Amino acid sequence: MSEVVNDVEVVTGNGAVQRIPELVAGFAPRRVLVVASRAAVARTGIVARLDGYRPEVFADFAPNPQLADGLRGAAVAAAAQPDLILGLGGGSAMDVAKLVRGLPTDRDDATAVLRGAAQPQRRARLLLVPTVAGSGSEVTGFATVFVGGVKHSLDHPSVHADLAVVDPELTATCPPDVTSSGALDALAHAVESLWSLRSTALSRQLALDAMRALVGILGRPVSAESRVVLSAAATRAGLAIDRTRTTAAHAFAYPLTARLGIRHGLACALNLVWLLPFTAERLSTDCQDPRGTAFVGRRLAEISAVLGPDSGTRLAELVRAAGFSPALGDHGVTEADLPGLVDAALGHSRSTNGPVRLDPADVLSLLRKRLAG
Repeated sequence: MSEVVNDVEVVTGNGAVQRIPELVAGFAPRRVLVVASRAAVARTGIVARLDGYRPEVFADFAPNPQLADGLRGAAVAAAAQPDLILGLGGGSAMDVAKLVRGLPTDRDDATAVLRGAAQPQRRARLLLVPTVAGSGSEVTGFATVFVGGVKHSLDHPSVHADLAVVDPELTATCPPDVTSSGALDALAHAVESLWSLRSTALSRQLALDAMRALVGILGRPVSAESRVVLSAAATRAGLAIDRTRTTAAHAFAYPLTARLGIRHGLACALNLVWLLPFTAERLSTDCQDPRGTAFVGRRLAEISAVLGPDSGTRLAELVRAAGFSPALGDHGVTEADLPGLVDAALGHSRSTNGPVRLDPADVLSLLRKRLAG
């Protein structure tokens, strides 16, 4: 199946990867740059599928990419001058592909682009192929990159891919913990998009559709059928956050990942466990959505209709069912870490995109309670 959403053509379905030679031919490229890990290249046979296009592979990057990763890739692309960049892998690989296409090779110039002081480049057309369901990066107009341990975004409409190929069969080799963390990431996208200050009727419908699907499969044995559901839901949640961006759960997740190595999707869910009840409790006194408390109350009711009346407790149960502890302390977080985590999170713009104001003292108290779950 093929559809165009957010200016990205999305080809979906089991076996869709078999169409890559045909789809690449539609771009009529002379040469192709593949951005993927060596393992993903070997597992998918992507180079053989691109025979005839002189594919070059850039694999010199790490999960949760640093600016240096993007700059190395941009230099490779500037030298190779591909007509098409193909990003293959999880959210990190797809984000690196966006960086490789969009960043200047000079660090200062690239930093200016990340600040929004200059526009990204568009070196080539971009095709994205997720092999992990969760990030939704295949349909978003932004890419995550860390600079000195601080999360930044390459955020511009031109960052969108030209084409995405979403084949659930490509996720079959994902280890269970990677699959579960990806599902939690997609669920966080759905919840956060639903209550974002930037939500629209369309984004909320996309988010609700994704949330219902994800809650139905989280914690259950992974099957071919559940991979189809997860892939579709992750893409829909990606479409939602492309319109709204994320909120405080992501702001608090970034330092947990950068400093302590907690998987991104899990880190988001660990924070939603306390944010869900906190938001309901503080709505009447600390609402910052200009559409008002009644509007936000309807969003919380929609979340409760899916997760249940005690949504924070229910999310903690889903985290356990996915194979993880909901206690921050079980993931290496100590009380000494908390003040720095709070400062980093509340200093990020995502922390102000949610429905209620966050007071540092209140948040610190809540995080202390979450150390032991």
